[in-house]
Amino acid sequence: MCQITSQPYTDKQVIVLRQDSFISGNLIKVSYVRPGKIFTANISIVEKIVAQVKPETRQAVIDRITELLNRED
Repeated sequence: MCQITSQPYTDKQVIVLRQDSFISGNLIKVSYVRPGKIFTANISIVEKIVAQVKPETRQAVIDRITELLNRED
């Protein structure tokens, strides 16, 4: 899972989620996926699914995570 927040912060890696980023559902306001903030979670803590992103949005997140993991600083 990645952190999704309504605050843009100064994170250069964010992916913006707008109304047109979703197949179904939506978020109340423009939000930001932070691929650098990944974590594991058990499905049992998920209370409900409020939206589903488009395949291209999901792929953009996966690509950004891959870039971060492959980066040599």
